[in-house]
Amino acid sequence: MKRAHKGFGGLQLLLLAATATLASATAVPQYQAFSDKARVTQGLDYARDSMRNVSRMFLETGRYPQNASEANALLYSSVSKPDFVRELRLETSPDGESVTIKVLLEDGIFDNEFGVEQYLFLESSLTKHSRHDIKWLCGTSGLDLSLLPSGCPS
Repeated sequence: MKRAHKGFGGLQLLLLAATATLASATAVPQYQAFSDKARVTQGLDYARDSMRNVSRMFLETGRYPQNASEANALLYSSVSKPDFVRELRLETSPDGESVTIKVLLEDGIFDNEFGVEQYLFLESSLTKHSRHDIKWLCGTSGLDLSLLPSGCPS
């Protein structure tokens, strides 16, 4: 008479544990990358209203902000400040030809393998065709560029 087996055998448990370990080893880094990319997108969204304000000022006056009070007046966001953002800052280049909006990040939010201050930025530049056409570039300092959304800054 055959006895019915109940439960898993040792080899089956070993295979199950190996499969679970392999699945988690690939899923956790992908989740972390997805989460980091979402944070970068959220940080850039926080700066977009300021980008529009700077563009509007330039188109109306033909210049970028020239002092701290003008710059601070343009820093606005209809999006609530994300908890990982320390500060939003606007810097005009010394020659007055471009402006950079920096989203300064809190320490320890992203891996800091580069050992530099981490921030996101939106930087204006004038197109070669017209002095009144502004092109915006986005980028990062201290973060992997692959975290930037496609079509940035749109």
